[in-house]
Amino acid sequence: MRFSMRFAKRSRLPLLRLLEIPEQQSAIARSEDKWSPKEIIGHLIDSASNNHQRFVRAQFTDELIFAGYEQEGWVRVQDYQGRAGRSWYYLETI
Repeated sequence: MRFSMRFAKRSRLPLLRLLEIPEQQSAIARSEDKWSPKEIIGHLIDSASNNHQRFVRAQFTDELIFAGYEQEGWVRVQDYQGRAGRSWYYLETI
């Protein structure tokens, strides 16, 4: 099996395991000051998006100075906790 096919298959396994978490359980945070699994996934998507932009922009400059990433604010504004269903799954598969 080609490397790209093996990589694609392996990279989907964690996502498939996440889909096994019942919807109701995915909205429960471990404590009041922690994110729920839905919010953690949302944060990972936001973080990947921010990092992708940084990698692209880094190619056009000699100085690696980037805007910060307000992770708490992004998770709050995106309202992953309030989203019904598995809308984050579709973002991750794009």
